[in-house]
Amino acid sequence: MSDANSINIKRKAIIAIIALPSVWIISYLLGFPILFRWMFAVYVVVIFLFFLLLDAPAMERRKRGGLSILLTFLIGSVVYTVIGVGFPQYDPKIEREKIRKLTTGRMEMAKIEDPVKLIEAGKDAYDLYECYNCHKLKGKGGAKSRGPELDDIGWESAFYIKEALLDPMAWIPDEFDKPKLRDAMPDYYSEELNEGEYKAVMAYLKSLRLSADKMPRGWWTEPRIILEGKNIYDGITNPSVNCAACHGRDGKSVMSGAREMRDANAKGSEKTDVSRKKPIKEWSDKDWFDAIKKGVPETAMLGWGQALSDSDIWKVAAYCATLSGAKGMTQEKLKAFLETEHGKLLTSYLKKEDERKEKVTELEGEIEGN
Repeated sequence: MSDANSINIKRKAIIAIIALPSVWIISYLLGFPILFRWMFAVYVVVIFLFFLLLDAPAMERRKRGGLSILLTFLIGSVVYTVIGVGFPQYDPKIEREKIRKLTTGRMEMAKIEDPVKLIEAGKDAYDLYECYNCHKLKGKGGAKSRGPELDDIGWESAFYIKEALLDPMAWIPDEFDKPKLRDAMPDYYSEELNEGEYKAVMAYLKSLRLSADKMPRGWWTEPRIILEGKNIYDGITNPSVNCAACHGRDGKSVMSGAREMRDANAKGSEKTDVSRKKPIKEWSDKDWFDAIKKGVPETAMLGWGQALSDSDIWKVAAYCATLSGAKGMTQEKLKAFLETEHGKLLTSYLKKEDERKEKVTELEGEIEGN
């Protein structure tokens, strides 16, 4: 091997050594699954070997070249056949079942009444429509890193999930241009889903919850959740539930015995249990939830479990925490967010709930005709 060839090989080896970790890191940052990252790494190695072959010295012409080609073909065929038998690319039974679900299976979903089977059918529909391409669920999927993770989507209201599915651009007012964004959720599901699929997908999404004792993922700092919690706290959503009547709109109590919500160090009544004596800044997620749902024994704090859903209780907790900054977002950060364009759009969106519900009802009517 000449010195020139040796230097050339070393140069290409250095490039490959640099490219290999670079491709791995970049694909990781872009959110590609581990299988794809290994595949990209293999590509780098194959390309390196290919360029080595280009610099290899020419082989002498063989007298029996045809026989060599035939033997190479036979050996390759045997190797690929063994690999194909040992590691089949797909199971024909599984593929036939997918085809059945896409045809007669879609119609059968409308007949399902058992709640458990309906959820299972919803998971099938989720997979058939390849929602996993954009959404990560239980640590899997979301290769395109476009949509939010759905592990805790079941805590959202049925209306919110319906709107996110059928009218995903609803939060942008009509006066704004609504281009087909690269990362936008498709808005054609009212045309694609039939009534059975829609019912099943809704049942499946509502079933997705990580834990009953922890704040749903991301809710401590999600402005929409916090603002919805504020509306409940202020008695706007449900006049029979008005936290501000005792704790004050700004968290400064206006009733004797009510806890100061804006003071993270304020302790509860000495008459109550140990967990409620702790200052707010030491409360766990479960402490927040139980205090609102069950009330605080030996105090005037009532339990609101009969008047509020568990989801609404978490929303109230998310807002209450901002008053003292004990968890999640502070009042200062919330106010600063509301001054941004995104914040103004969100505020406008929340005020148009009646219009939004009418739109969702209209889109559901289209599904009934599919």
